[in-house]
Amino acid sequence: MEQVILLSYPRSGNTWCRYILERCFGIRTFGYNGKIDIAPLLYTLEGFTNYRNDICVIKRHNRIENFTGREKLILICRDKKDAIKRQMQDSNDSYNAESHLYDLNTQEYDMWVGNKIIIMYDNLLNNTMGVIKQLSTFLEKEPKLGNFEKNIEQHRDNALKLYCEIGNNKSLTYKKNI
Repeated sequence: MEQVILLSYPRSGNTWCRYILERCFGIRTFGYNGKIDIAPLLYTLEGFTNYRNDICVIKRHNRIENFTGREKLILICRDKKDAIKRQMQDSNDSYNAESHLYDLNTQEYDMWVGNKIIIMYDNLLNNTMGVIKQLSTFLEKEPKLGNFEKNIEQHRDNALKLYCEIGNNKSLTYKKNI
């Protein structure tokens, strides 16, 4: 199974991107905190009929551990000050520490030897269909859009609602904890 890493600083659009990957591409996504054995998680994905069995996307914030560095990497970038302000809920108490965590993503991206792309947060929100095309080219997978384009706002609302419901290692569109 091909593994793709989705890397972003918190509050930078990874939930919306995961929703798009699951809904439009049928690709299973899950969070990975680096402290669990990934092999059994990948095994549980085999044969899950609502998703492709050839690929999965693993969401990470900051450091990427326990991967070869040759997997495909998707980096979602949001304006640094906006992202940190949103994450810190307008508090400036830990800006320097958060700034360092934000910068780890860029460092990981720069050092990554595998195939990689950057998706800009503003494009994810304002040019969703362009991002879907970008993902399609990068992943070499055709999306199944159905009425997605006509209902982007409703889908975005669904993704935001799911954000409040999901926990670590849960898929966005499948509620079973893996």
